[in-house]
Amino acid sequence: MEDAATAEISRSQLWQWIRHQAKTDQGQVVTTEWVLKLTEEEFAKIKKNLGEEGFKKSKFDLAKKRFLQTLDQSKFEEFLTLICYDDIVVRERNPSSKL
Repeated sequence: MEDAATAEISRSQLWQWIRHQAKTDQGQVVTTEWVLKLTEEEFAKIKKNLGEEGFKKSKFDLAKKRFLQTLDQSKFEEFLTLICYDDIVVRERNPSSKL
């Protein structure tokens, strides 16, 4: 739960910074485009550190996809866990189950 709470706070803060055009200590305006650039740079570093095969086996592509969804300024998802729910819950299908 602590990880989910940290992610929730982080994505909320980032969304607010973009929405209100906050500035960094260096004067950089926080925009969607700037965050996308930083995201690409960071994922390139992760991919380099893991190697091509390690990156393919990871869920970093999915994490990036979900992260980028949270930047959508047209709406603010109520909870990050709702965006990720189908990714983290595995349901076993049992034909004899009544559920």
